[in-house]
Formats: sequence, C-alpha cells, structure tokens
Amino acid sequence: MKSQAEEFKLPYAYWGASLSHIDSKIASEIINWVKNPINILFLRGVPGCGKTYLMAAILNDSWGKKRNENKTVRYMYEKRMFNKIRMKAGPGSFEDPMGYAMDLCEADYLMIDDFGSSKETDFIRDVWEMIMDERLNWGKRRSTVISSNLSNEEINERFGGRTASRILCKANTQVLFDNYDRRLDPVMGRK
Repeated sequence: MKSQAEEFKLPYAYWGASLSHIDSKIASEIINWVKNPINILFLRGVPGCGKTYLMAAILNDSWGKKRNENKTVRYMYEKRMFNKIRMKAGPGSFEDPMGYAMDLCEADYLMIDDFGSSKETDFIRDVWEMIMDERLNWGKRRSTVISSNLSNEEINERFGGRTASRILCKANTQVLFDNYDRRLDPVMGRK
C-alpha cells in the first residue's frame, strides 16, 4: 500500500515520514494544530532542516486519510505550482490559468512547500494574494500548511503587506526550526 507522501508524489525519502520520528516538542505542537487545523500552520527554517519531512508526516499520519472522508487535499511545491499555472496560460491554450489556482483555493486542506522560492513577479504576488484571500477571508476558512526559508521581513518585502499580513497574522501556529541543514550530515561526515 502506498504512503500518502508517495501518492502526492513527494520524493522517496519522505514516503515513511511520521510524526513519531519528529522531536516531541514540535510533534505535540503539530498534533494540537492537526486536531483543530484552522487557518495556517507556518513552518520556517533553513533548507534541509525538516520542513518538507514534517509536511510529509502530516500527510501520512493525518491529512492523507481525509481523502477517504471526501475531503480534498492538495500538496504542491511552489515552483511546480506556478509552472502548472503558466502552462495553462501558454500559447494556444484556451484554459483559464487561474482555474488551477482556484482549485488550490477551494481545497479543504492545502500544503504549499517552499513558499517564496519562485522568481518574484507581479503575477506571482497577485496569485498568492488571491489564494490567501480565498482561503482565509471568504466563506469557510480552509486549513493551510506553508513552509518557507523566508523571514517575516522577507515575506513582507517580496509579497507586500496584504499577502504578508494574511499569512503571518492568520498563522495560528508557527514552527521555527533550528538553523541546521540535516541533509549536509553525510557530506560533512556527521551522523
């Protein structure tokens, strides 16, 4: 049987991710949020600190099972998300490029990995503003997990006050990881 991380096409390294493998303090914060996932869970830290692993653990241990309850769950790496939107807007396309973004807006559960990794443009700022507006301000508030390497100041600078305010003020749980890149352990001879 496939893990939820595998179903959502996360890399192989995350297929066995579980909250039981996470630091107990962080895991208890996440478990409390998952029990009442209102608004945004914001995961911030340097590359390699465990943000994507934690998202995969939430998928495997909790959110992925929501699909059996007729709930829509979406996981998207930010750059891949914008590539899909751009492809729909490509030459000769009759599809509405914002239709895909609206699908993300309307998902019951949304995970965006590596927020802020795409090249900054007005289009990207506009799409993020729309997604955050739709998910947080209109009708039913939908649960969202966002991971990023950016600081609050960088988010405000790159995306403007409206989007920064929606993300940072509606994040009722923020997990700040230590500034330690675990992926470098084998390269650096650390265990």
